Parts: sequence; structure tokens; C-alpha cells
Amino acid sequence: MEQKWTGISTGLTHNITTYDFDNFIECEVSPDICPLIWDSFSFIENFEDRRYCKYCDKTVYKVDNMNLFKELQDNNKCMVISKEIFENVNGKIDKEKYALLKNRLKLSELFLVVKHYSYESNINKNRTYKEKLKDIVIEIFSEPEPLINIEWLENKGVDMRFIFKEILLKEFDDTFIKKYKIQNWISG
Repeated sequence: MEQKWTGISTGLTHNITTYDFDNFIECEVSPDICPLIWDSFSFIENFEDRRYCKYCDKTVYKVDNMNLFKELQDNNKCMVISKEIFENVNGKIDKEKYALLKNRLKLSELFLVVKHYSYESNINKNRTYKEKLKDIVIEIFSEPEPLINIEWLENKGVDMRFIFKEILLKEFDDTFIKKYKIQNWISG
């Protein structure tokens, strides 16, 4: 089913298929956030729970239970993780690994929504997630009323307060934070 969505930038409009953002990819190749979705991978004959990623030249496994999650994580395999499985791993894996996964889930939601609705450049594999995130923040705050962009992203399921507080404040320098008044959006 086709739906028309207006992207972050004023005037950017795309006709796209509605995507399922209830999953995110944990990639063994890239230390950064995978900007792809399950439906973008090629089918592997005779395996409904596996697909092929042409970008990484790897098999991606669909995780549907905790045992498989742990096995794939222990073996550094690419996997698509549902939010439901993600919530079930809390307390069952190392706290640092869980925090990293939580950050990746939140960033994946942002990157996927932005990529599929408007801002195509974040697919560039030669850029780190910090560079991609910086581009998105600049895009959001380059508009006269950034609150419209922030609300738009939140309406698509992106936890912008988490992105600002838990990621931007911790990973970006004070100059960038002050320039875009990130602190105001966390407390506002």
C-alpha cells in the first residue's frame, strides 16, 4: 500500500511503501547503525528466518527467541531483532551490552524513519553513525521551526528526548550542543 509522506525538509515529498519499524538490525560488519530493514534483504531459498545482505555480503538472521539471540550475539552474527525480543533481554545480558543495544535501537528508529521518509544520504556506508546523526541534527535545526521536525519524528515513533539526552549530550562536543541548543530541547 502506497502512502504519501512529507519528509523533514520542507517540500521534500516521497511516495513510499509503509515500512515496519518494529525491528532493528544488529550488524556484525559495521560498528555503526545499520540503516536497512528486513524487507530490503534478499530472500535465501528454503530459509524463512534468514536473508542475504548485499552490502555486507553476510547472512542476516531473524531472531524470534532469547536462545537464538544469545547464540547469534555470542558468534557475532548479523540479526534482525524485534522490539519485543529486545525488551526480553533486559536483565538477561550484560548491562553494558544492553545499554549499547538500547542506543542502537533508538538510533535505528531515527535513521530508518529519516532515511525512508526523506533524507537519503544517511545510507552512505563511508560515514560513521556520529556523522550521520550530526547531519540529521543539522537538518532538523536548519528549519525555521525545528519543533515541527522533532514532533514529526516523535509521531513516527522516534524517542527524540532519548536521542538528545542519552546520545547527543554524551557524544558531541559542547560547541555543537550549544550551537543547536540541544540542552533546551531536553529540558523544554
